[in-house]
Amino acid sequence: MARVFFSSPVDGIEAEVIVARYRRIERLLLRRGHTLVNNAEFYKNHLVHPSPSKQACTVIVEADLAMLRQADVLLVDISATHHRYVGCVCEMVYATLWGIPVVAHVGRNRLAKRPFFAHHASAVFAQRREALDAVGSAWERQRKAKKGARRTQ
Repeated sequence: MARVFFSSPVDGIEAEVIVARYRRIERLLLRRGHTLVNNAEFYKNHLVHPSPSKQACTVIVEADLAMLRQADVLLVDISATHHRYVGCVCEMVYATLWGIPVVAHVGRNRLAKRPFFAHHASAVFAQRREALDAVGSAWERQRKAKKGARRTQ
């Protein structure tokens, strides 16, 4: 069972929409035997303020990254073509630096063709279902790579 961090846009989106999105992804991951390490309540409670202070931003980012560190896989949804995805892309960079595979659902978004995005994404899918299905295999590849690295040390 993989521990999954779900990344999707939250800026400028109504709290109810964020909560519904996270709960839906959590149900879909549970059906596949995975758990979600971050939850909608965190984003609902911390990211709905239109212009948080610098201190509040630090608290939000540090808490977000602490949850990401607990994950086996980052599942990122950048399928909406009208969003900038600053937080999602930052989470992708951190995940890559920490050795956490990144499975991306891109829909029709052309961001996936950009070099920095392509470099940080372990697997890219147009369909959400395909991305969700790929979480398990990304986790297995990561586990095998870690086992192999321990044997060679």
